[in-house]
Amino acid sequence: MDSIAINKKDLVLLDENIYQVVVTKNTGAEKTGNIDIKSILIFLLAFVILFAFILFRRQRKKVTSISLKNKNGFAPAIFTELEREVLKAISGNSQKGKLTSIDELNKVLGVNKKSIEVQKKQRSDIISSINKKYTFIKKNDSDLIERKQAEFDKRSFEYYIDYNRLNDILPFFEKV
Repeated sequence: MDSIAINKKDLVLLDENIYQVVVTKNTGAEKTGNIDIKSILIFLLAFVILFAFILFRRQRKKVTSISLKNKNGFAPAIFTELEREVLKAISGNSQKGKLTSIDELNKVLGVNKKSIEVQKKQRSDIISSINKKYTFIKKNDSDLIERKQAEFDKRSFEYYIDYNRLNDILPFFEKV
């Protein structure tokens, strides 16, 4: 048998306390409206988080606001040189009422002797980069360079800039 059975008759009553009751003093912070340390820390933490959020928003607004002209009156170099060359080719054709073919774009990009996959990738990257920068500057969802299926081959596309948007890109051809 592992345990011993203890009965009430086996215990002896002593007049000594085997434990002591500790009474804590109530400060009354909850009832009188006094502020305790936890409340102060929560308030300070909330204030720091709010301050950091406001600072982050201000910093973000500085980045997203781009002026199209610098102090000399010219547009900053938002587009790379290659992007500007592509814009010149497509806008020149668009001003004449022509569409820019894939072959013309490949020549401007310098990929006309590369594989078809490389040509597609390079064209796609440069046109999407130009369109992303344009939509960022104009703060709308319209693309600058649009594409249309070629008349002779419905599998390929030709590129153009809408006549209403041609004036939007003129500042980017100025020298910085």
